[in-house]
Amino acid sequence: MKKAALTKSTKHFLADQNGSATPLLIGFAIIFIVVGGLAVDYNKAVAERTQLQLATDTAAHTGLYTWTQTIADIDESRQTALSMTFGMLPEVAYRDAMATGDIEFGFWNPVTGTFTEDETFVEDKDDPRASAVRAFAELEPERGNASRNIFLSIIGQDTFTVRASTIYASYYPPCFNEGFVANGIVDMQSNSNYTDGFCIHSNTYVSLNQNNFFEPGTVVSMPNLAELDIPSSGFEKNEGLQAALRQGRYRLRILNELPNMFASLRAGSSAFADVAGVAGPVDVLYPLDLPTNGNGGPTQAQIDYAVSELANDNIAAYESLPTFEFDNGKKTLTPDSFPAANRIYRIDCSGNGDITLSAGTFSSFALVTNCPVKTSNGTVLDEVLLATEGDVSASHLQIGLDDSCAPGGGASIWTYGDFNAASGLQGFGAQMLALGDIDFAAQADGIEGVSFIADGEINGTSQNDMGFCGDGGGTDDFTKEPYFRMVN
Repeated sequence: MKKAALTKSTKHFLADQNGSATPLLIGFAIIFIVVGGLAVDYNKAVAERTQLQLATDTAAHTGLYTWTQTIADIDESRQTALSMTFGMLPEVAYRDAMATGDIEFGFWNPVTGTFTEDETFVEDKDDPRASAVRAFAELEPERGNASRNIFLSIIGQDTFTVRASTIYASYYPPCFNEGFVANGIVDMQSNSNYTDGFCIHSNTYVSLNQNNFFEPGTVVSMPNLAELDIPSSGFEKNEGLQAALRQGRYRLRILNELPNMFASLRAGSSAFADVAGVAGPVDVLYPLDLPTNGNGGPTQAQIDYAVSELANDNIAAYESLPTFEFDNGKKTLTPDSFPAANRIYRIDCSGNGDITLSAGTFSSFALVTNCPVKTSNGTVLDEVLLATEGDVSASHLQIGLDDSCAPGGGASIWTYGDFNAASGLQGFGAQMLALGDIDFAAQADGIEGVSFIADGEINGTSQNDMGFCGDGGGTDDFTKEPYFRMVN
């Protein structure tokens, strides 16, 4: 009897559904906590990774800029890069997320897409490898700063590991290697041919007339393509132009560096004098045929002795000549005025002083001056760097040798003012940097492997073939300023 009652009671209990929602709700609650916790904690980790990414972006960029653009060594560059992240990584939430060892210096190989740590790497413009900095930041258990979860710890997931990294590398925009680049208008008129790789860029707008031909691979760029200045039938009358158009803007960093480049030359440094074959620090010399009376300059006997000794490679005899300044008047210099090759010369003018380079071939030296410079009909610059704080006026000037883009044989002109070639300009491996305007009338077939960069405008005439060397041929010794981009 008792057994039957127990069985009946048990069956009744099992059939009773009162309170059955409780375990179901508990199960759903656990699911909701896990899903909600995953959302909250995951979003927290995503926000932390974003902050780490901002920090590594900043550190890598700062480290690369400091390393390549200042005299700071690796340790100083690393500390500067790290200091820039302090406000981004508060100590409480991001303790030890980035340490000095997390900022690595080396090179980026764009061919293989790999970074190699190498603190001794020295960038070569002709090497595809580029200076690079890699920065890490981590929140992880081994550092004792793992990202702690709020809800997922209920199910045993106490932390997340959060990591970020960035690689910045230097690069050289092709437009600064060969082409015409200006902050102002670039006006290139009509009836000219532009070969594959040649670049025309303006930070204002480009103006073209008609009957120009642009090979595939040519670039014509400006910030707003709608401001391209061409005739109504411009695309029909300028074959290849439409395909060449690109939109963009460049900071002209190399022009911002001109004061430092001039100061480097005046100090006798070879840092920017590759085109003149200057190697290492040298004493700054003065041309031999400057006036010698009343200004502390050398006597004629001293000059004669120095010239005779130069024939025996006795540079010391030349360096022993008293130095002096050319104060006033107008002076014509010949190739014989610069007898010591691969040296830096200096001339200083005041008042209405200026200098004229005679007809003939000037070879293998750098001249830094504050004088306005004129060139005669038939002046040729071969491996010459002419850096002047005055204007440059030229007629039938040849900058560089017509050597079919062979290495070397180029020349550079830097000016704080304007460059004007009224007629017959030829440029072969020629670099022109001007804080003013560049105006030229080129000789037909006289432009190949040139880089003209102006803070003002560039104005060129018609009926020219703008040749492209490429692969550094004829342009390998140009002074260049690196730009920086994120590669990983």
